Amino acid sequence: DTSLSVTEVAHASGFKSLRRFHESLRARYGRTPAALRGAGSPETSGAFTLRLDHRPPLDWDALLTFLRGRAIPGVERVTHDTWSRVIALHGHVGAVHVTPDPARPTLRARCAASLLPVLSSLVPRLRAVFDLDARPEDIARVLSADPALAPSVRARPGLRVPGGVSAFDLAVRTVLGQQVSVAAASTLCARVCDRFGLALPEAIREDGLWRRAPTPEALRDAALDDLAACGLPRSRAGTLRDLGACFA
Repeated sequence: DTSLSVTEVAHASGFKSLRRFHESLRARYGRTPAALRGAGSPETSGAFTLRLDHRPPLDWDALLTFLRGRAIPGVERVTHDTWSRVIALHGHVGAVHVTPDPARPTLRARCAASLLPVLSSLVPRLRAVFDLDARPEDIARVLSADPALAPSVRARPGLRVPGGVSAFDLAVRTVLGQQVSVAAASTLCARVCDRFGLALPEAIREDGLWRRAPTPEALRDAALDDLAACGLPRSRAGTLRDLGACFA
């Protein structure tokens, strides 16, 4: 995709040095970036894969358990080893599927080719979902100094703080999750998405992934009665509308 420069691809792939990026490509593929670009693109297969490195350990099962309980039907799907989500960025929409690499401390993110033009924005958002920039050794060292916390740190190495694909996504979930259980909050999220989310075109739908979450503009312009009909107190419905206006 010629919409991204070689420098943008290098930085989105985690390289701090363009020279190292060139050297790595030559060592792996025996070609320059320009030659590889001319040889074909991810559109051929309909997807591309990102490598999201992290510092071990990573408690992947704990992350999936947390995210599974909060998955929004149609927008997200969590299986025994994979997190999937419809992501919309700067007018580009597509599905992302993230799984662990059993051979190295890396997550593999298979992304719809439609997201390639927003690669540089996509990578940090995915890293935030799984807290991949955390330093588990430093965290464990500090928390283990507390006698009350040390046993838990030893018992559950690699715990992370799950994030979201955007600040708006996290803020909406926070408002909907006030003073209710996780199950109730997930139900409210699903209702809001039912009424204010956007269905994906048939061509890019996947099994269990067929809509995107509401945009800030959709919540800003929502009628208070329509928001309240999702099961929200009017005060909270007003908060959601104000939140949409702030982000829009």
